[in-house]
Amino acid sequence: MRSASHNSCPVDVFLKSYAPFEPSTEFIDEVYAVVREKCLVETQTPDGALKTTWADFPGTPSSDKRREEKVFLGLENILRVIKDVEPTQAAGRQLQFSYKNSPYSEVKSENAVGTFKWDGCIRPSDVTSSDLIPAEAAVVAEFKKSSARSEVIQNRKQLVSAASQIMHDDPRRMFTYGITIEDQQMSLWYFDRSHSVKSDPFDFTQDFKTFVRVFVSFLWATEHEIGFDPTVHRVKLGEEIRYVYQVEQKFFLTQSTIHNPRLLSISGRTTRVWEVVQVAGTTPSQVQEIMNNGKTYALKDVWLDENAPTERAILDNIFGRLKPDLLPDRQLLPESSLWGVLEVALDNEQYKKYFMEIVCDQQGDRSKPILKDAFLSGQIAPDPDILDTSSPDLSEQDSSRSCVKGSTQEYTSQRFFGDKYQPGDMPKDARSFGVKRQYRLVYADVGQPLRLVPNLGALFQGIHDAFIALALMMLANWVHRDVSTGNIILIEIEPGKYAGKLSDLEYGKEFNSNPVAGSDPKTGTAFFMPFEVHKRGALHRRDSPMDLQSPDGKATFIPIDDRDGHGPPFYRFDYDLESIFWIIVWALLTLIQYELGQTLSHQVFTYGPIPSHHRTQLFENQGLALIVKNIVPLVAEFIAPLQWVHLTLFTAYKHVRRNHDDYLATHSQIWKYILEMQELAEKLKDKVKFIERVSEGQAEQPLQTGGKRQREDNTNVNDVFTDVPAGQGGNEAGTSQKRHRSEKGTAVRIQDSGAFSHHIQTLV
Repeated sequence: MRSASHNSCPVDVFLKSYAPFEPSTEFIDEVYAVVREKCLVETQTPDGALKTTWADFPGTPSSDKRREEKVFLGLENILRVIKDVEPTQAAGRQLQFSYKNSPYSEVKSENAVGTFKWDGCIRPSDVTSSDLIPAEAAVVAEFKKSSARSEVIQNRKQLVSAASQIMHDDPRRMFTYGITIEDQQMSLWYFDRSHSVKSDPFDFTQDFKTFVRVFVSFLWATEHEIGFDPTVHRVKLGEEIRYVYQVEQKFFLTQSTIHNPRLLSISGRTTRVWEVVQVAGTTPSQVQEIMNNGKTYALKDVWLDENAPTERAILDNIFGRLKPDLLPDRQLLPESSLWGVLEVALDNEQYKKYFMEIVCDQQGDRSKPILKDAFLSGQIAPDPDILDTSSPDLSEQDSSRSCVKGSTQEYTSQRFFGDKYQPGDMPKDARSFGVKRQYRLVYADVGQPLRLVPNLGALFQGIHDAFIALALMMLANWVHRDVSTGNIILIEIEPGKYAGKLSDLEYGKEFNSNPVAGSDPKTGTAFFMPFEVHKRGALHRRDSPMDLQSPDGKATFIPIDDRDGHGPPFYRFDYDLESIFWIIVWALLTLIQYELGQTLSHQVFTYGPIPSHHRTQLFENQGLALIVKNIVPLVAEFIAPLQWVHLTLFTAYKHVRRNHDDYLATHSQIWKYILEMQELAEKLKDKVKFIERVSEGQAEQPLQTGGKRQREDNTNVNDVFTDVPAGQGGNEAGTSQKRHRSEKGTAVRIQDSGAFSHHIQTLV
């Protein structure tokens, strides 16, 4: 058992700080007067006393012998009365939402992820369809008659999974709400990209005023107040569902999905990338008015830490520094062609061609800050039963049935390519629940990620150009910190000829030559993360102060990065080059049909929080013997230059780098091996065939999970089960008998088990 965080707060604090809006006392009293007249009754207790109860809930749900669905049907009756109130104290607000009871209705998603059901939901009042879709659900509700521990946990799992489904299925959603009822205890939930909060429960069978206050806030909220982004519009184009994003004063219509991974966490960056075209606006006629001759762009939608610089700000900073006078002394690179490449790049701003061009960008709303009244509590540990990661695939028929007609969204595969470490993947004691800020940018080109290269020649052209971009960043005193096959984009400039461009600079950071060891968090893409960063410790003890002499001959303390400190050493320029090394290793082992190589690839490139045994063995033992034994013979010539790249990095890590000249020397040495491998790649590109891969626009197979209803695998429970009663019984008879769905299929295992346990939590 280990300690972790559980965000909760008193219900009054929740309603003041997290609810869509705070209704006036007069508004609440006006609605309550109608509720009291139409929904409340006086009953006599066994001892003869009078007691006020709901007409639809004369006792607690657990005391009702009817089935669960029948018991909670009474909520719909009460909320219909509230909806029909015509308040005079609403301060101009109009009723926007209504409640739908839905224990038997199957939810249809725009991303085919499985079959789901919700007990109830709040959706726009003008929606009359019997179909349930995440795009219309503002608040999801889950109910249990019993307050037994197992029932409470199951109920909350279902609620959090429903919230996850909504947040990942609807691109407009900034945050969402939930309601759970266990017996007579009602709790309110809030989920956004920063954190999740659950209110303390209240007795909805007795606290009528709080009940009214809750639902007035939900039903009379505006769409923006309840979590919908006003700058993203869901539109129908013929039979297809599309989205129009407003960025600055421009409008972009989605064409297809480029990047939309199924994530384990509600919180985090949750990056989406679309192929888009520019249109005139958001009205039906404007959406069909395509501009710029139908030119396609790539639009990225991401949530950044509140104070993190945007990609455009970072790029502007880098470009502002890249002047010809930054060119290093020619004497430092006497035998290297890198000097000439940098000289050309710095002339007439030609360096810009090595980075993705940004057409426009915009910062959006911020998530709510975590409140001082939301406290941290609970002793928790991962519970593998929250979601079964060994799940059957949905059949094609079931996948079609669970997907909204006309959807143009789909999840893109991550199992083959690796995934980023998000803040939720960090140890729980490292989480700060910082405020997130929406950020959107539009790239001038779409291109394709390096992981989808057609041949060896294109692969090494992308690596060649990305290396130049990294060298330019070094001259500008910036490190990238997330070099991966997804962040190097290939643009086909003419048939069969490609140029590589570096993108996704949000993790970029200005280099500090004298930082505190371990001050950099673990960031980046797991497969290509520098070994010392992944390991959170140095390979060697660096130069000691005894290796150095002070100018006056006296003993002087010289700070160096701490070999024994917690966390990784500070991020060095050569770490970005190591990511290039891992990309080459990954490509040679993974992209070529060769059983030994692909087996080793799965052993080296894993999702664990620390390097696998095989990754450690490969990097710590000089000679790359593991690769020599397992690589396809056709590309064995790559071993020698790749071995020298490894040796150069391995040796460099033994020393404290004292200035840019040291790093420049490492770049120069590795550059000549990159050129050697590029020449080999051109020679072999027609002989070496890459395996067929799942493209970014192809969906992953939807998955099913166990339990009362099928839930997707991208759930972040945010440690919400610490208040579950440990031994409370409750009436087990008559609990939910909702229709279960059982599907046949071949068992598959999600590879993301390393990060999985950090997201799925409960009391043990």
